[in-house]
Amino acid sequence: MAGVVLAIDPGRQKCGFALVSFVPGTGSKRCVLEKGIVDRSFIPAVVEKAVLAYPGLHVLIGSGTGSAAVIVSCRQIFPDLEVVDEGWTTSRARKRYLLENPSRGWRRLIPCFLRTPTCPVDDYAALILAEDWIEERMRTDLIPGPSLEGKGD
Repeated sequence: MAGVVLAIDPGRQKCGFALVSFVPGTGSKRCVLEKGIVDRSFIPAVVEKAVLAYPGLHVLIGSGTGSAAVIVSCRQIFPDLEVVDEGWTTSRARKRYLLENPSRGWRRLIPCFLRTPTCPVDDYAALILAEDWIEERMRTDLIPGPSLEGKGD
């Protein structure tokens, strides 16, 4: 049975979000269903849409800048949301964005660590929050994998 996580990287004006499905017990078998960046006032609508579309949804919100107001507004829709540490997710998101979106032309000669993203990376930060949460739960067996009972030896 697959699970779905909605991770939110809150900010003062905008928030990144990532909706990720995963299959417990398969390690890296994940699928990004949707990710994006929206004005902070639209996050409750994003949560409500995901809650209606995916029964058993897990909702995560990063504990960084601007999180208090986002947490309060989202708890009205999804009381069981989980607040998670988002330490270093922005720097990891920048690096991931640059790796997944390589420069073209003469800019490709500039080393990755000297470049900066040309757009906000809040959606990548939310994706990293989701992936870290899934990885932690699978490592600690809080999300059980498929049962092997009844399978031949």
